[in-house]
Amino acid sequence: MVIVECWGTDTGGQNGMDPTHCQGPPFTNGGHRLLSLGGGVKATMTNDANEVGAANPTDISGGNAITGPDTLGFTAVDGTHYNMIAEVPPSLNADATAPLPGNALSTFSDATGSRSGVAFEVRGGSDMPVLGCSNQQACTLEVIPIIRPYCNPDLYTANPAFKILVGTRCLQEPAATDGAPNPFLTADGWWLAAQWQNRFSFPLQMAPRPGECPVVDQRPTVTIQGSEAAQTAVAGTWSPFFCLDPKSAFKLTQTVTPEDAARTALTTGSANAIFTSQPVTDSPRPVVHAPVAATGWTVAYLVDDQNGQQYLNLTLSPLLLAKLITNSYTTDFGIEPAIGGNPTSLFQDPEFVALNPDFHTAETRVNVTWLSQDSDLFTAMFAYIDADPDARAFLDGKPDPFSGMVINPAYRGQLHPPQAGYQQLDTFVNPPSSVNEACNALPLKLYDLAAQYAISLDAAAQDVLGRKAPFQICKGGAAGVPASWGINNDSQRIGSRHVLAFTSVPLAEQYGLSMARLQSHSANSRPVAPSGWESTGGFSTIQAALGYTKQDKATGVTSPDFSIFPYNNAYAGMTPVYAAVPTCGLDPAEAGRLADFLDFAAGPGQTPGTLAGQLPPGYAPLPTAYTDYTKTAAEAVRHQTCAVPPPPADLAGAVRDELGLPAPGSTGDFGSFGGSGAGNTNAANVAAGGPAAANPALAPNAGGAPPVATGKPTTTAATRGAGSLLGRWGLAVLLIVGLVAGLLVPVVRVAGQPGHPVRVFFVRVGRWLKSAVRRESV
Repeated sequence: MVIVECWGTDTGGQNGMDPTHCQGPPFTNGGHRLLSLGGGVKATMTNDANEVGAANPTDISGGNAITGPDTLGFTAVDGTHYNMIAEVPPSLNADATAPLPGNALSTFSDATGSRSGVAFEVRGGSDMPVLGCSNQQACTLEVIPIIRPYCNPDLYTANPAFKILVGTRCLQEPAATDGAPNPFLTADGWWLAAQWQNRFSFPLQMAPRPGECPVVDQRPTVTIQGSEAAQTAVAGTWSPFFCLDPKSAFKLTQTVTPEDAARTALTTGSANAIFTSQPVTDSPRPVVHAPVAATGWTVAYLVDDQNGQQYLNLTLSPLLLAKLITNSYTTDFGIEPAIGGNPTSLFQDPEFVALNPDFHTAETRVNVTWLSQDSDLFTAMFAYIDADPDARAFLDGKPDPFSGMVINPAYRGQLHPPQAGYQQLDTFVNPPSSVNEACNALPLKLYDLAAQYAISLDAAAQDVLGRKAPFQICKGGAAGVPASWGINNDSQRIGSRHVLAFTSVPLAEQYGLSMARLQSHSANSRPVAPSGWESTGGFSTIQAALGYTKQDKATGVTSPDFSIFPYNNAYAGMTPVYAAVPTCGLDPAEAGRLADFLDFAAGPGQTPGTLAGQLPPGYAPLPTAYTDYTKTAAEAVRHQTCAVPPPPADLAGAVRDELGLPAPGSTGDFGSFGGSGAGNTNAANVAAGGPAAANPALAPNAGGAPPVATGKPTTTAATRGAGSLLGRWGLAVLLIVGLVAGLLVPVVRVAGQPGHPVRVFFVRVGRWLKSAVRRESV
């Protein structure tokens, strides 16, 4: 089966959609090419009586725009035509060795004609301009089953050469008598008339991009600096709400900056309000910290197993994260002698194997994207690492008790909380070699050679979505071109992906990315994935974590208290976001606007949803104890009397009382958490009922497998393309083969005769859909 995204509306019938309008997959030979049939011969088929269309023999091409030997061209939405041989649009790639773009996919069913969990990415106009899909430009998802066509046997006797070149291959499956693959049963021929007429069409409905308020809008703008962890809500749904609400006296915008820079801006008076997850200190003005969002950090990933199938249950521990942030794997770019006995990558680590016993791969490289600047989310992640005794001992130089692995000596004893960002401390340089001979005179640190950084959490998430695996290569050095190191920014092929990235839960949800479950070394620990309001039952793992926090005495800012944390049900990566605002010294009008924003954030802004003004996926609604304090803080900001209201003495206890969570130290299981939302493909993370046993796989040198999730998650697709979350989530979001039929009204052309292969295929898809709807809440 082949899945493609096309611009335009499919009106049905053989010519209802022009396949040259589709972002087709370059499965072999580059471009939209069908493998050459030799001698310029075009296969001619006769339409069977059971097939839709004319009864006369037709050219196999169906009259499509063939611009080269058996090649389909591509016509962009602006009318520009590309022959897909020498002319290729920038957003596509005709290189035969290049990976497939995310919105063109070929896959297989099982022996019964069924298949589930196939992820497909729909792209909007900003990411795929040649398609231009938007609320103004209609687009269509086309699903084309690849079946054996009906060949015209009369041509075989009339043209012996034709019989040799084409006939035997058309009649035989899966291969011809000469051993060559049957060209009519490969993905390359998706656009041929015999296949194209059997397509299933799904119209894509694109939401408008909220963009910025019109220039003529003269209302004042409230600008808040700081945390990118808040941006998915602010830019995606909250800002459009204030822009579109005629009752609002102001517009809202955010300037994303590292939180430490935002805190400095607030204390120096260059910012009136900031988003932060760490307390503001040394401010000459009294500052109230009003909670506005509960979210968290995550490790998003796209990983394929040895069978080329996407793996959906990745589990990480504090010790594994400690090894990653200290460059303690040897890498396949070279070996730091001091750690020469360590595994090559995460996938070869014995602890990783124990935590992920059903994952198998021969891949030796794992590409991890880290943030190139400081972030409060990284501080939160390091606190999680530091609280684990085994991880802390490893950072201090003690060998890993599970495998004997040792820390990269450049990091030994160097990392202590608060740790605000990733550091590259190793200075080892590979010895001269013939691999990059021209650059031998330009020594490059080994871990700079394999470095992968992103300037923002959003960019890191997009690295995963784009399957980016950048690394340094030596360029030039011949024909008078000076040698230099440069970035090879290749994307990995679907089926051999191995990319991870540190990012935020809302961004992973927004892009439909899988998120790693976190597994502690403590007793009663189980793998727990992040879930916000999209949780299927009870409350979310992020909400649960709010019941086990510690408070900064001066400001009330909370963070997970890992000494009492229930690792079997709450998400250890939870991180609250606060609006820090002075309670004196502000212009009265500005103070009133900021107070109105805080009232909104504590009220309508906590309503789950993807519409303007709502709380998008990846966030959990704040419990009442938090929102009540934010409303109190709003009044302090409004009146500007320099008074800072004291936060509740025991926020964690109030949350436990409100949500019905057990007291710290309980060994019982207190509910079944986990989202089944768009991006949370690992969300079914704990089993309901009964206490959780300690994980035997995490005992030193022990075998066994960790507890695994009950139930299978649903794989969803990431929708990209709009410049904000509202647009992205509205873009016919999160399509799956088959599942899209439950989300969109299909226009389906199916032969009416019982037993027709297309009809059989559709019936099987329908059966799978019914079972999928029963299994998962869509």
